[in-house]
Amino acid sequence: MIKELPTYDPSWAERFEAAHRRFDLMKLGGAPDAMRVEVDAMHQAHDAQFRTVSDYEAFLFGEAKAEARVRGYELKLRSVGPSGTREDVNGRYADAIEAIDRAERVRSRPPPACPAGLDAFHNPVAPGRMRRLERWHRRRISGRSATYLVAAEHAVEVVHVCVVHLGEGAVPSNFAAEFATEIYTSQLAPNRAETPPWWKRLLGQGGGYRPDQVHFYTYVPWYLHPLGHEQLWEHRLFWRRGGFREEDWRGGLGRRFETVPPALVDLDPAPSHKSGVFLTWTGQQTD
Repeated sequence: MIKELPTYDPSWAERFEAAHRRFDLMKLGGAPDAMRVEVDAMHQAHDAQFRTVSDYEAFLFGEAKAEARVRGYELKLRSVGPSGTREDVNGRYADAIEAIDRAERVRSRPPPACPAGLDAFHNPVAPGRMRRLERWHRRRISGRSATYLVAAEHAVEVVHVCVVHLGEGAVPSNFAAEFATEIYTSQLAPNRAETPPWWKRLLGQGGGYRPDQVHFYTYVPWYLHPLGHEQLWEHRLFWRRGGFREEDWRGGLGRRFETVPPALVDLDPAPSHKSGVFLTWTGQQTD
């Protein structure tokens, strides 16, 4: 036996029209709170047309597929099944819209390329250098830790260090001097007793780097930037009183690159596709 939704009302259309008429009468001076009541009444009446979850799914999934076609995609959605709820349908619909938006952002992303003036993070790694990648768990004031990726490219006379944002904690470009100081003192400075800094500067046995030998970068990947842009910065820092400091603000924060090397783009923590959502680009956009 098919279970009806408790919100189902065969007279939903009459309810919707009545609320719509009341709303129209308020357009010339009705109180905002009263107008919101009628808008809510219209939404409730609209939702009351669906007798079962299956009916609701057919409507909402149809809306998602129509949106996909307008934007040039074919969308297939797995049914939530006979035990599914309206909340399950809403969740899969939200996953579908998110997948469409994500695919649009990917299509508009500039192709990865090594920008002029960046002497690091090229593929393959330049001769005489070694590149390492590790997760850096940085403890915050709250006591919790935020995780970043640190990509470091070591040579005998210079080290290039890039902190990659993974979505947790502070955006590293906003705290470049602080982040650079922590990484330098814990991993690169010559006064550490154990072997790294770094491999006694790649077994030249120099034992670490001077602050002026460190080039520091931050990378906010495409998927994490709120406007859908990635940001790769080389920061202008100088060493004073035991830590890195930003250069005079009149000189700017540093240099922002227009493109990002593939070696860093590959570190972008792209979200995985949600189960039950299948999206294909057709290129056939509709109005």
